[in-house]
Amino acid sequence: MKNAEQIKGELSGQWGQEILKHAPQLSEMIARGKKHGPCPLCGGKDRARCHDDFDETGGVICNQCKGGADGIATIMWANDWTFKETLNALGGGSVASSPMPKKKEKSYVLPTHKAGLSEKAYKYLVIERCIAPSVLEENKIGFSEASRSITFPFIKNGQVVNVQSRTHDKKFMLVKGAEIPLFGRDNISNDVTVWVEGQMDMMSIQTAGIKNVVSQPNGAKSFTFFESEEKRLSEVKEFIVWTDNDKDGKHCETEIARRLGYSRCKRVEPCGICVASGTKSPCKDANDVLVKHGADAVREMIADAVEFPVEGVVLAETLDLIGHYTHGNHDGISTGFNSVDRLFKFDSEMGELVIVHGMPSMGKSEFVDQLIVNTNRDSDWKWGVFSPENYPIEYHMEKFAEKSIGLPFKEGFQRRMQPDDVRASQAWMNENIYFVLPKKDDYQLDDICLILKDLVIRKGIRGAVIDPINEFPFPAGDGLSETQWITGQLTKLRKFARNHGLTIVLVCHPTKMKKTDDGGRYSGGYEPPSPYDIAGSSSFRSKADLIACVHRPKYGREDDDYSVEIHCQKVKKKYLGQTGMTTLQYCYSTGRYSE
Repeated sequence: MKNAEQIKGELSGQWGQEILKHAPQLSEMIARGKKHGPCPLCGGKDRARCHDDFDETGGVICNQCKGGADGIATIMWANDWTFKETLNALGGGSVASSPMPKKKEKSYVLPTHKAGLSEKAYKYLVIERCIAPSVLEENKIGFSEASRSITFPFIKNGQVVNVQSRTHDKKFMLVKGAEIPLFGRDNISNDVTVWVEGQMDMMSIQTAGIKNVVSQPNGAKSFTFFESEEKRLSEVKEFIVWTDNDKDGKHCETEIARRLGYSRCKRVEPCGICVASGTKSPCKDANDVLVKHGADAVREMIADAVEFPVEGVVLAETLDLIGHYTHGNHDGISTGFNSVDRLFKFDSEMGELVIVHGMPSMGKSEFVDQLIVNTNRDSDWKWGVFSPENYPIEYHMEKFAEKSIGLPFKEGFQRRMQPDDVRASQAWMNENIYFVLPKKDDYQLDDICLILKDLVIRKGIRGAVIDPINEFPFPAGDGLSETQWITGQLTKLRKFARNHGLTIVLVCHPTKMKKTDDGGRYSGGYEPPSPYDIAGSSSFRSKADLIACVHRPKYGREDDDYSVEIHCQKVKKKYLGQTGMTTLQYCYSTGRYSE
């Protein structure tokens, strides 16, 4: 049995790798190294960092919850383990395997707040912004003499958990290290809840007599609160979403509805007030409506909220055809390759069903992984990945590390990545790629969709991979043919993609292919399979929005130069691409594709 000093001596210079093994929740902090940043345990911002000699000692520090003076103490701190449990995990005790880490509840700073406004702030809110004094009192709006700012307390279960300050020049500041729930969180009603973009809009709607209203906590682009509030939000039957009448507001509206589910959301149309008032320009937001047209107009606009146009019957008069004529279709998301972009892009808004197929060993999964890396790099897309063929998950992480860093993971002829590279790639994956692996062995497609839905709500994923689709075996004996069953599965996935604004990529295999000897381009080898060659059903061709085939014409030959053909065989939306072929180059040592 080894003692603590022996373990420290043996692991000197290797503590980074050892701590990642036993406390992966520290990966982001380890990747930052000596740079201060958020503490993964207490949640405090700009508080935690690694010691200068971290690899040698394993020491970390948090200015609030202390950290660990050495590697043993760091693992104890991260997992809430005893000294004995930690030694056992590191090979110094009689227990061979590591104990499971105890899940610690995140701790937050509790701010102080005093209600009451200065005379000038009171006049601004009541006279200029038309907020009722009773609403200011109900929401405990205050004023900070120190920062000369109006203060908005975030109240959760009757307790002030955060305070946002708003200066006269519209600079906003939240309390560091404090919880960030929805503003007006206690106003949530299980029947109907109105959802707006800012505090002023929330109080405007309350001034109009509607109390069941909440606001984004920190502007149109902040959605971190979804993870902690999922359970409470799931209890609400209907949401009415009213965001600002600008580009960011439109994005916010779509993202809220996408995460909550379009089927239980309605939207307030910002142009509706134009008709009612006879003005030529629409109002900017709910407060603008209150100021210009009064409380009745606010109530009227909420009462006239319309359903999101997801699927079903849509009246032409509800759509802005002139705007569509003037501005065109929305842009697609780049694949990261100019030549591939000329063939297809991913839908940036509506969600779609994408099929990537090809013969075994042609690089289908590698190509999909490259698209994940590229879309995250260029468009900040997060992905959920279900890929049992890339098991164990460490093996899949290894491939993502190579694509993100550009160096081999293992020893070889080329210089491999360094431990800091591994930590950096792991931290990147932790924030952007969510590996889906159900606990039960008899999982079905519905189980995967439930997990993906959770990831849409909690993490805001924009893409999902199912590799391969035939991981779900055909249930014989239920009265359906295999073709009928596959058609049903694809229909379900396409609806799921559209309802959640999610790009779902299915990786498929073809039926057994025959070599061709016709003297053409592929003579002596295999022609690229068509969508009708995908094993199982011709429905793959009809149900998909986009189909791409990955093909290596020289695979298995002595002159194989790792050139890979990307055949775009179907693009449903012509503004997103066209059928055709381009060639990429595959690097075996790093798994990267290049033009």
